[in-house]
Amino acid sequence: MDIKFPEDIPSQRMAFRHICNDEELERVFNIKSPEDYLFLIRAETIVDHMRLFRVYRNKKLYSKGNWSLEDSFDTYHFEQFLDALNDTHRKECEEITYGNIFSNKASGTIFTSNYGPIITISESLEYFLKFANLTLIDFDTDIPVSVRFNSLRIAIRIMLQQEAMDFHMDPRGIIPKKIQNWNNIVVSNQMKFIAGHEFSHYLCDHIDKKNICEENIYKDIFSDGENHNKTITFYNQSQTEEFIADATSIELPNYNPHDKTMVITSALYWFAALDLYEHFIEKVTGRKSGLGEHPSAIKRYESLLNNVSLTKDINKQEWLDYQKNLDVIKEFINNDVDKQLEQTYRFYGSCYLAEPNTKWRGKHLIDRKDYY
Repeated sequence: MDIKFPEDIPSQRMAFRHICNDEELERVFNIKSPEDYLFLIRAETIVDHMRLFRVYRNKKLYSKGNWSLEDSFDTYHFEQFLDALNDTHRKECEEITYGNIFSNKASGTIFTSNYGPIITISESLEYFLKFANLTLIDFDTDIPVSVRFNSLRIAIRIMLQQEAMDFHMDPRGIIPKKIQNWNNIVVSNQMKFIAGHEFSHYLCDHIDKKNICEENIYKDIFSDGENHNKTITFYNQSQTEEFIADATSIELPNYNPHDKTMVITSALYWFAALDLYEHFIEKVTGRKSGLGEHPSAIKRYESLLNNVSLTKDINKQEWLDYQKNLDVIKEFINNDVDKQLEQTYRFYGSCYLAEPNTKWRGKHLIDRKDYY
């Protein structure tokens, strides 16, 4: 459903003025294009959620007058996928508007609007991946088990919208440069794969106006009542189409063997991370694996190994065996939920990789004293 504003009133404009520049403020109240509509969804979600509003209000305050809310949202992952397509497929995708929004939906989405289909990915997802990867990937480095598990806690809390989104000021710890650089490459490929998955639905003609759903942009899994957030209407695909889009996201672009290897391995780590999050949700809520319309992450993991032409550098059996590692981590999640669900996952704030004044944490930063 399209979001509509009532008559323009000063107090309403003031709320948006705290996070938008002058040009963007006018776009919020005078929508003329699909890009304006996407911007409205971003801005309204931030204004409606005080935790996000505080972060973006302060980003604007500290920008020294050179601020753009729209420019604060990355689009590199969409563009990297489009750049790898041939001219014909890239031309087809010009009909699609795309960009990140804030949502706790653990996947990309194609939603409907009066301006045509719009592809979105949650802005939180990139941060989820950065911390989940620190749990899952070896990195050829001795990372303390406590750091890996604390990183998983942060990742899950990000998707629950319980972790403050102020990582640009308070990064939650000190990650060695080598690991950080490696992780950034993996995350970049994961985001490119996820963007490619959504473009693939469009290119494979999976969009059907007869099969649409309506859903809250933000949902609180701990709430027993209704969620009163804004909703979007999005295209729902069959599980078979989800598997096809996963494979197409890898096979359709013109990747060289090295780039294809990176995308496949990064996608497998993405599904592993998603499998752990799904396990947490199932443990807490009793809801079975698979989030909404998508097949379970572990089915997508296995489908990718079975339905994509693997490069010579990928050992299929090693990746099938890797699933055993996930079982060990799921036991940690089970114990964590049983013993400290309230004190670890249900409060809003910040969690860290380690204790203050240690190698993996650094100095204890104090909110409103060391930052903001």
